[in-house]
Amino acid sequence: MTDSLRIGVIGCGGIAQIMHLPHLVETPGLTLHSLADTNPTVLNAVGDRYGVTARHATWREMLADDALEAVVICHGGSHRDSVIDALDAGKHVLVEKPLAWNVRETREVATAAARSDRVVQVGYHKLHDPAFTYAKRELAAFDDLAYVDCTVLHAADEFNRAPYAVIVGSGQTSQFNYDLPEWDAIQSGTARGFSSGPIAALSDEGLGDHAGNVSLQVAFGLLTVSVIHQIYMLFGLLGDPVRVLHTEVWRQGMSISALIEFPGQVHCTLNWHNLPYLNDYRETYSLAGNRQRLRLEFPGPYYRNLPTPVVLQGGAGELSWEKRVTVSYREAFHNELLAFARAIRTGQRAPGTVDDALRHAQFIEDILRAVP
Repeated sequence: MTDSLRIGVIGCGGIAQIMHLPHLVETPGLTLHSLADTNPTVLNAVGDRYGVTARHATWREMLADDALEAVVICHGGSHRDSVIDALDAGKHVLVEKPLAWNVRETREVATAAARSDRVVQVGYHKLHDPAFTYAKRELAAFDDLAYVDCTVLHAADEFNRAPYAVIVGSGQTSQFNYDLPEWDAIQSGTARGFSSGPIAALSDEGLGDHAGNVSLQVAFGLLTVSVIHQIYMLFGLLGDPVRVLHTEVWRQGMSISALIEFPGQVHCTLNWHNLPYLNDYRETYSLAGNRQRLRLEFPGPYYRNLPTPVVLQGGAGELSWEKRVTVSYREAFHNELLAFARAIRTGQRAPGTVDDALRHAQFIEDILRAVP
């Protein structure tokens, strides 16, 4: 390994442009070595922006470069094939969620990772948020945790991307103009995306007896690409769940609510709702005990260096108090990248292992099999 780790980025879309590429080029000891994207216009525009001459139409072409040491995988859909190909080529891997689309695919990645000595780190960036570390430490002092609620009111991603000039398929820089489609069009477009082609077949594997149900195919897709953030956070805060007690899916898959039992008879409600038109993304984790309460309030995704407040409550007798803590302005995505580089150099693995991803993939299937 060289003094500066040579990294390639596979998939040059929004999350690569907003988060991964800026942090990569700003970090000493890391070199943006190459780019890959199937859209030549986007590939060349992003390559020009960052002065990268090694540009590839496919990840397989990129992986043939012996000088390349690691990849950040950001393309859409399942990442099973690109992760396995990268491992077979001897590259370290930081992969955006999902690692793969269902349990079977994730097991296949786990098999490939087990026969490799390369690092595989899944992009669970919220676990690298300083507020998560602080909240986890405070939660350890709870001796009577009773109830947890995780609720997401998900505004349109376009609102969160608005501050950034993202290069889109036409090669132009696009900044959101707030002209969202009507709700029926959003629902039907989401249904088409998740209930057709290879993604639908992969979802149906996990849905079992519910295979072919379009609303549940949509829910499977949203759990896999979006609610996975809340899933890994709950695992990180509470440990592995005992069981999923009940799940409801409605609004053609756009609303999901599950009741989950965690160790110690702690019960948790997980609620995720696609509510696109109000520019006020909410992601709240409320943890309540008899004597103490803790709340995490994540800001909208994609906002760089915006802190996650932690609210603590306590009291004695009639007296009660509340403390609101800003832990740090450090960006979780940057911390994630630093952890990846550290794992390569020292072997100190970060959260987001292949084993973690496998447990989460199984949990997604458990959630949907708990639908009546």
